[in-house]
Amino acid sequence: MQEIQATITALGHDGRGVARIDGKTTFVSGALVDERVSLRLRKRHRHFDEAEVVEVLAPSPHRVEPKCRHFGACGGCSLQHMDAAAQIRAKQQVLADNFARIGKVEPARWLEPLNDAPWGYRRKGRLSVRYVAKKERVLVGFREESNPRFVADIDHCEVVHPALGPKIGLLAGLIGGLDAARDIPQVEFAAGDDTLALVFRHMSPLGVTPPPYGFVGPVKRSVTIAGHETSISLEPIFWRALEAAAAARGLPLNALIAEIDALRILADPPPNLASALRTWLFATINENYSQ
Repeated sequence: MQEIQATITALGHDGRGVARIDGKTTFVSGALVDERVSLRLRKRHRHFDEAEVVEVLAPSPHRVEPKCRHFGACGGCSLQHMDAAAQIRAKQQVLADNFARIGKVEPARWLEPLNDAPWGYRRKGRLSVRYVAKKERVLVGFREESNPRFVADIDHCEVVHPALGPKIGLLAGLIGGLDAARDIPQVEFAAGDDTLALVFRHMSPLGVTPPPYGFVGPVKRSVTIAGHETSISLEPIFWRALEAAAAARGLPLNALIAEIDALRILADPPPNLASALRTWLFATINENYSQ
């Protein structure tokens, strides 16, 4: 397809550059404001077109080398080729434009933007999962930038929280080893300061075989904490894990539970004790696995 030269005059809300070609708005992937680029049209629509950069003829002073080698192929982020300070300004401008265009309002004063580390900041999200027969393996990641029908072939992500970002390839390998690999379309993640939660969506039963006498529900046990008897209901697997953790630390079971309870009451709002014990166990397992 013929290459066209154009000047980028604005940045769209999705990070694509905006140019006017023969009076028609064209969204250009990989282009920044004030750049002169050579582009190739991808798709034509009635009111706008979509294009991609072939060559940057006159680069923006804010253009930088993307940190992630998957940038451009993966659609998880769209502004790694712009320096961090310029990204903040561009996003604020998009917000201001939306206030004016949609809300018909203009703030009397803009506060300074809140900033944090430019990498590893994404704490919540959804990763697509797909078994690709031609590659004979599972892909886990965001959708491809050029074709959202496909999952990008990535093994890490620079913007996802470091509890998960460097381990996306490992996650794909783990899912690929499951009998249900073809039935898991997505994984949602949420990262706290010291805990990572993954939620696997599966389209069919995972085929867990129940034990001979059926699944065992919570078992209530009485534990003495600070001189008071406290009843706690937990599934046997959690009781066994707590006993093992206490033994590994050379503590009586009630002493370990008392330590976890002391941390629990500092939360706002504090969870119930059984939930706090489960959360502590999962966090401990994740910490040991990370090491």
